[in-house]
Amino acid sequence: MFHMIIKKIKNKLWLTLCLLLGMAFLVAVFSCQPMFKKGSLNMLLDSSFRQVVEEDNEYPVVIGRPGAYNVEGLNGVQEVVAGVENYHKVWTEYLTDVDVLAKQTIVYFDEESCQGSYGSKGNYLKITYMPDIVEHSELLKGDGLGAAPSTGEGLITCIIPENVMDEYGLIEGEILNFVNWKDEKGDTLKLQITGIFKERDNADLYWQMEPNAFTEHVFVDAEAFDYIMANYRTDSTSYTVNYKHYTMLDYIDITSNNVDDIEYYMQEFVKADSNFFYSFQEIIDDFKLERKTVNIILWVLELPILGMVLAFIFMVSKQIVESERNEIAMHRSRGLSRLQVIAMYALQAGIVAFLGLVVGLPLSYVLCKLAAGTTDFLTFSFDNIWMYTFAPEMLIYGLIAGLVGIIFVLVPVISATKVSIVEHKSDASSGKKPVWEKYFVDVIILGVSIYLLYNFNQDLENIRANAIAGNKMDPMIFLDSLIFII
Repeated sequence: MFHMIIKKIKNKLWLTLCLLLGMAFLVAVFSCQPMFKKGSLNMLLDSSFRQVVEEDNEYPVVIGRPGAYNVEGLNGVQEVVAGVENYHKVWTEYLTDVDVLAKQTIVYFDEESCQGSYGSKGNYLKITYMPDIVEHSELLKGDGLGAAPSTGEGLITCIIPENVMDEYGLIEGEILNFVNWKDEKGDTLKLQITGIFKERDNADLYWQMEPNAFTEHVFVDAEAFDYIMANYRTDSTSYTVNYKHYTMLDYIDITSNNVDDIEYYMQEFVKADSNFFYSFQEIIDDFKLERKTVNIILWVLELPILGMVLAFIFMVSKQIVESERNEIAMHRSRGLSRLQVIAMYALQAGIVAFLGLVVGLPLSYVLCKLAAGTTDFLTFSFDNIWMYTFAPEMLIYGLIAGLVGIIFVLVPVISATKVSIVEHKSDASSGKKPVWEKYFVDVIILGVSIYLLYNFNQDLENIRANAIAGNKMDPMIFLDSLIFII
């Protein structure tokens, strides 16, 4: 049978090539859907994250938690940092798909009253420690943080951000006297300002909370913070060390594949720890709404193309079958069952579908890249299409497209195998009209499309206004073009 099918393909070479072209294009159009869908959704997420950066000047994907430790029994500020790091490790163990770009930990005492030695007004300031602050800051004045505190003079070096200097009228070299902080001898805590600083790079993700946001903070190093913790006490009944921790995640790693899992983990973290927070739930909610619209639009745009390709495959198959009706009728009259004749054509269609799959999958990749890079009529830009990558689901879609193509190839065959050689001769002379022509189906569909075009023109101003405002387009506006093409 196989040799006979190869011979049939050679005898109808041009029609078979047309059928192969239709199969390849059917596979290409249908199998590019998951690639284009995934790329579009990834672009949607990426643009949402970038919009937060551009409009709000904030990094969009931040997780973290605030908290506090009782000083009693605490062995230094590094123990606080280590405790915060344990939380960080637990989060990242679940978020294995997402890279950590930066993290910021802020450890501070409650605000206390202090007086400046140069006559600045009374202030309430928080003594603060931040790991790696020196590497991420630029000194505008002074020498920066010192080493060990000078216990002889009772002074500890500190640095302050620009806005604290401006707000409280403080200058480099001024001594801050915290009157409520006292050691065992009753001496008050004194900090000397040895530097005014700002961020080294305003694009540095380390500064989730920027220096200008620290309106009541003075910064010391770890050794000085430990010295204060060990030797000074305040009049407050509670003596705690507070912290805030921020972890900045790479939003490029949040894709349509893992966004639902990440949302689930975020919600579970909140259930397990009421202090945990994350900054991007609103973006995820908007994405889930837009995702449905994207799915509808993609199918509405693809269905007319798929319909035309299937119609082409059907017409080519019908042409082949019509040219072989005598042969089919002869097979039936010689004792072959309908199933055997259909199986013979199914094998022929399967060979063509397999070749169509081989050609169509690479073609689908190219079509998707071209569609993603289209900016105008015959104008392409391939600078921002890296998110459109090959998806494993494309193979499954290609197989489904091949099976559907085989079914459309076999429809005329099934009809042709119903008749014998005598019935075929009789049908050939009867001149029956097709159903669509007999009942004017094409005229009815044309009338519906004209009616929808009228409605579209009536609502054209509202559609333009929504487009200018950046509102979502109703996918049903594509329905008219779909029906008209049909």
